[in-house]
Amino acid sequence: EVMARFKEANSRSDLHLVTVVTTNYLAQVDLSPEKVAGFYSNRMAEYRIPERMQVRYVKFPLTNHLAEAETQLAANTNVARALDQEYLNRGTNTFLDAEGKVMEPDAAKALLREQFRMEFARPLARRAANEFANRLYQMDATAESLTRLAAETGLSVQTSAPFDSFRPPLDMQVPTTFNRAAFALSAEEPFATPVAGEDGVYVFAFERRIPSQIPPLEEVQGRVLDALRRTESRSEEHTSELQSRQYLVC
Repeated sequence: EVMARFKEANSRSDLHLVTVVTTNYLAQVDLSPEKVAGFYSNRMAEYRIPERMQVRYVKFPLTNHLAEAETQLAANTNVARALDQEYLNRGTNTFLDAEGKVMEPDAAKALLREQFRMEFARPLARRAANEFANRLYQMDATAESLTRLAAETGLSVQTSAPFDSFRPPLDMQVPTTFNRAAFALSAEEPFATPVAGEDGVYVFAFERRIPSQIPPLEEVQGRVLDALRRTESRSEEHTSELQSRQYLVC
């Protein structure tokens, strides 16, 4: 029994592989309006747009605080040692230029220093955002309060692009934890605590919730046509000729 199992586990097989290139059959796919409409109606759930929402926000960019961060960085006597240590910790091959070549040590440390400066600016941006948010929380609990306070302090207000619960807005460089906080908001509870993103800190308020919906065929026709081509080009009808050839080879 052991010998039989050993042979089964260690035996080798030679196979002949025939690759079916489905793109060869794309031109044969029926793309008549009736076929497209039927394909879409049978798969409408696949094109459903999930519930989305929008927020109104004020951004406190890190770049607004680089001058103060530079002052703090210059006053820090341990920066040079920290740069050397970080350069060694990451490894010299980690730092590549635009051509993919390893950077010279001085150039790599200059890049590191700029990253340090951005990190020094992060708590400064958060402090400014928190001060703004604390004033906001003392006002009426409406998104209009954010707009009014921004106008009083000379800040600009933006409305995010619609986003679902899984992906952050395309126009906001925020972590996915932002989505959880945003979807917990409502017109009655419009404010959340500031969220730190890659390029700054965001103070935001509820704008509107967009219900889930199935778009009409006209809006997703390109996607439907692509899916129909892929599905039909893999169908048994379009591979029957190849199967008959395989039988002949065998």
